[in-house]
Amino acid sequence: MKQIGLTWLQENLKIKGFRLTHESYIGTTDRTEISSTNTVVRTFKSKYDIKTDNPISHLEFALKYDDLNLAFIKEVFSTVEFQTIVDYIKEKPNRKYSRIIGFLYEFTGGRTIDVDITTSNYEDALDSSKYITGSITKISKWKINDNLLGSAEYCPIIRKTTELKELLDWYLFR
Repeated sequence: MKQIGLTWLQENLKIKGFRLTHESYIGTTDRTEISSTNTVVRTFKSKYDIKTDNPISHLEFALKYDDLNLAFIKEVFSTVEFQTIVDYIKEKPNRKYSRIIGFLYEFTGGRTIDVDITTSNYEDALDSSKYITGSITKISKWKINDNLLGSAEYCPIIRKTTELKELLDWYLFR
């Protein structure tokens, strides 16, 4: 099986010190399993394959299908050349994930990227169906709704697991 997303990034950028909660691979069938270490191991059909070794393409895949880990993403950004990030964003600056990547790059302490966004649609930084989100601050440069729970100095990411959803529902309806 071929690695993709965060799994590919960790291996190919030689990022150490992180335990991924998701591992993604390209295989012959779509399948999701839970490993003995409680890691979600997901296999995607070849139509999801990334035909390039551009790390930002794998980051985009990870934002779509893997768990968000800001510290890991910050490490990816510090490993990848600035121009690689800029070129990826400027290739299609109005696409949702190009804008989220640009926003996250600057949010995690990266240099300012000079970009011209022409879309008028705002996208949420975090998917509220998958994560606990905060109040929205509109970031007009990126046309992103910053709904993260904190600042660049401290920003927890809380996944909405089945157990957490049940607890939240239980407390809301009591």
